[in-house]
Amino acid sequence: MLARRLRRDAAKFNWFAVTIDLTVLVLGVFLGLQVSNWNEDRIERRQERSFRSQLIEDLRANEEDLREWHGEYKQVRDHALEALKVLEDPAQPGDQQFIINAHRATQILPRTLTRSTYEELIASGALNMLGSAGMRRQVKAYYEGLDNAEVTLRTTLPYREHLQKVMPYGAQRQVRMDCLGGSGITPAGEQMRTTPQPCRIDLNSESLNNAVAQVRQAPGLSADLTRHLIDLDLKLDLITLLNLRAQRLRQAVESVDSQATT
Repeated sequence: MLARRLRRDAAKFNWFAVTIDLTVLVLGVFLGLQVSNWNEDRIERRQERSFRSQLIEDLRANEEDLREWHGEYKQVRDHALEALKVLEDPAQPGDQQFIINAHRATQILPRTLTRSTYEELIASGALNMLGSAGMRRQVKAYYEGLDNAEVTLRTTLPYREHLQKVMPYGAQRQVRMDCLGGSGITPAGEQMRTTPQPCRIDLNSESLNNAVAQVRQAPGLSADLTRHLIDLDLKLDLITLLNLRAQRLRQAVESVDSQATT
């Protein structure tokens, strides 16, 4: 309609009307583009907030999971220390608690941490939505460090397999039935072990004494347990460090999110 008016006014040499119509047309196009840009910006800001919110939740889940993980590894380490005392000192009594400690020192469930939002950002090429280049580098460094750390955390040393070979099946089965408790689910959706404290195993004296003798006399088991303890110390330190990094990154993302919404 505006185009017809322009042609009509031009035909009549009504240049004032033509100028008005052109101005209206240009202004309409300009406003349309501005509204379109504003809508795109609004949608992008909403996506940025959504990604930051999801990333914050992932990091919180990792912090919770790492706290649980640390508690589990510390329990395993305590059992390993008690078992090593008996293996290294013949004067220490070899009773059912020794069998429980020796077996529970093997109970590590390797698992991974939450990274779904980061993987979505990488897959969609939307990492720039997190904020500045510095923030993007910080997020990338955290998750790349997580990949490397999980290789160490998933490593299982020979003590576990060695003990499972030398401890009689009946004793191992009884510890699993009476002392390993139930299973919970981590924030990442993986299994975690809940262990009752304290526990007792239902073994007669002959079976118990046989199990104690076979474990205590196993060549090299003490050395494997010592190496296992060193590995547990390393893993506990690594879990503490990962938790600290998760907290710092979450706080940094929360700060960016807070500034973006004010």
